[in-house]
Amino acid sequence: MIVSGTKVAGGALRRATSGPFLVRFLAILMTATGTLVAGCGSESATETPPDPDPTSPVEYAVSPDSLIHEYLAAYNERESALIDSLFAPGFEYHFATNEVAAFDIPPTWNKQSEMSSMRRLFDGSTGVWPDGTEHPPANEFPFGCTLTPAKGSEWIQDESAGTSRRQFDVMMIVNLINFDVHFVGGSAIIEALDMSTVGAPGGESAVGFALSSWTDLGIAGQPVTGASAVHLSSWGFIRAVYRASGL
Repeated sequence: MIVSGTKVAGGALRRATSGPFLVRFLAILMTATGTLVAGCGSESATETPPDPDPTSPVEYAVSPDSLIHEYLAAYNERESALIDSLFAPGFEYHFATNEVAAFDIPPTWNKQSEMSSMRRLFDGSTGVWPDGTEHPPANEFPFGCTLTPAKGSEWIQDESAGTSRRQFDVMMIVNLINFDVHFVGGSAIIEALDMSTVGAPGGESAVGFALSSWTDLGIAGQPVTGASAVHLSSWGFIRAVYRASGL
């Protein structure tokens, strides 16, 4: 290609200059480009996200192991609302057989009673025994709660009930504001329910697993609370101490 007065492909002649023609060409190009960009931006700004699919199932933990992990994370952060969402509507907590009389408490309580006791522990409320004896509140020291699968245990499925059960060893530390310390131990059998078999509380379909049952096995068959400032306690004892009035 020759800069001025020279043929280009096809035999056509074009005069290229650096004068007004080039200025007009650049102005037109910039205007067109700006219009395209503005048009794209304006189209994006007017886009709205699609409405959620009303038929989408309510999602719970993807597996029983994931459920235990989510429970521990929420418990150690004292996130009672999150823990509430991990329970199946028919959740039941079962105290160790030898703790029922020792703690003057019903053998079983429901999700509402479980959450009430937990919130009182998390919120720093004073524990009260049925005889009126008060128990100091817990301080803000981390619980460090762990649930370790018992040696040789595995998830045992009951396909007819849609549940999976496994035994866990419990470990937790509860520090009180009077400097008493409870080392919480023992073991428990925890049951996870496949929510696809029952659906969500509002009648929606559901997928995943929720906690449906917790059976405390106590500590070596005995409810141990200790008599000094350092106590060896079962989780059932901690639950019983911070029960709501009337439980």
